[in-house]
Amino acid sequence: MESRPPLFVLAGAFLCYYLRFGYDYAQSDQDEFIPYLLHQLNPARFAEDWLVHLQATEFSVRTYFVWLVQFFSTIMPVWLAILILYTACWLCIAWSVWKIAWCFTADRLVASGAVFVTLLATPVWTLGGNDLVHGMLVPSMAGWAIGGLAVYLFLKSRPLASAVLLGVACWMQALVGLQLAALLCITQLPDCLREHKRPLRRLIAFSLVFAACALPTLGPIFYQQVLVTTPQETDPSLFYIMAEFRNPHHYLPGSFHPKRMLGFALIAGAGLAALAWQPVKQQLRHRKFLLRILVAIAVFCITGWVFTEIIPVLAIAKVQLFKTTVLAKVLLIITAGSAVNALLPHGIRRMLHGFLRHERIGAITVAAAWIIAMALTLPENGYLHNKVGPWKRAAAPIGAVQKWVRTHTPHDAVFATPPSLSSFRSEAQRAIVVNHKAIPFTDRHMITWFERLTDLAPVGRPERGSPDLLYRLDAAFESLTERQLVELGQRYKFRHVLRSTPLPEPLSAFRQVFSAENLFVYERSNHAI
Repeated sequence: MESRPPLFVLAGAFLCYYLRFGYDYAQSDQDEFIPYLLHQLNPARFAEDWLVHLQATEFSVRTYFVWLVQFFSTIMPVWLAILILYTACWLCIAWSVWKIAWCFTADRLVASGAVFVTLLATPVWTLGGNDLVHGMLVPSMAGWAIGGLAVYLFLKSRPLASAVLLGVACWMQALVGLQLAALLCITQLPDCLREHKRPLRRLIAFSLVFAACALPTLGPIFYQQVLVTTPQETDPSLFYIMAEFRNPHHYLPGSFHPKRMLGFALIAGAGLAALAWQPVKQQLRHRKFLLRILVAIAVFCITGWVFTEIIPVLAIAKVQLFKTTVLAKVLLIITAGSAVNALLPHGIRRMLHGFLRHERIGAITVAAAWIIAMALTLPENGYLHNKVGPWKRAAAPIGAVQKWVRTHTPHDAVFATPPSLSSFRSEAQRAIVVNHKAIPFTDRHMITWFERLTDLAPVGRPERGSPDLLYRLDAAFESLTERQLVELGQRYKFRHVLRSTPLPEPLSAFRQVFSAENLFVYERSNHAI
């Protein structure tokens, strides 16, 4: 018998996540798409921004996602559109985790526990620094919201509907949809070897439907990444720029966060031990599917390790095969949860099931908790007010700087800012030369991004990025002299500079126009040469 997740469980998990991690907007990964979105809504904004210009003039892996947000932003403020989409994606992911767990265990307690453990208790306990949900809306959340539903439909023997959704998931985040589709195809291969006709027809139909639905995004991406001519030999190499310099924690196993690796190892150990335990074997459904997909994920990870650490291959690194451990985490937590459920005393298990059946009481409790949380969040002096990232920054020196820039500088002003600062463009709404977070997604433009960044922050070529790379980039930026800033300003057409240290006096080309504690804004004089 099919069951639906108690809505109060999903809403309660969402509240607990907010209380633990808060909510952020307009910085970090969102710097890759909010300025582009604002430009789409008003072409006068960011007209001089190098990265936004690229995004607006050619297809990007973020294009469809930005169009989705843009659709909602035409009828409501951008911040509200993003908040609504974030809430919808978060709850849809929680719903998918619950339904997938139900498909395997047919137990409401295990399914509800899987939601809390997966989304709340084990944040980024994966290989490669990826996860289902984050403290802000990112494209991968939209991909997982659709992809999770696709996995559930596949388990319900609806492979064609699953293939359609996986194709659509590629529109939001190509790697999520592509990797899930590949894994589900692999789980069907053993059946094709035993029974040639019917399983093979199902596999071909699944693959064709997925390919047709994913073509609008995978087609342009394939053209950009494979068919467009890019320099084969660059100095430094594209592999160095993408994998070693910028994102080693995503691409290179030797640079994965040790605590997150340990967390995933604990989940894997508990899940695999549970799979070998007889009571779990008897309870779990789709066990054959589970074993096949876990083996496939293991093969993906071994392949990723070989072709990044031993034989570096850029194409393999770009696919980020370790991202599949996000799905592995979900499945292993479900199996471990099944074992924990079997070990619980009967009385405790019956009490917890009884609580899940009283949905009205649960809904009232969670609704009251949400009201209290919002009452503590919305007032400026509220206990939880700083759980909202933009409000916390608004009360800090960077907030004062960004507000002043937004109201006292020309709309077409271009700023040189510290490379680690990722909120400036979206909150000050001014163009920048470059930063470390927001990047283009084509090879030739990645080379330009690296040149701009290392011109603005000359750090040489550190190996593996190093944990203190952002600090080193900022320090190199702060070390630029006035003469160097003038030369860079002429090359990259910026007249304003934001620094965390003052320029040494006397100044001939720049003048300080604003400061807030340890932040200083400078403007280049018209006569500066």
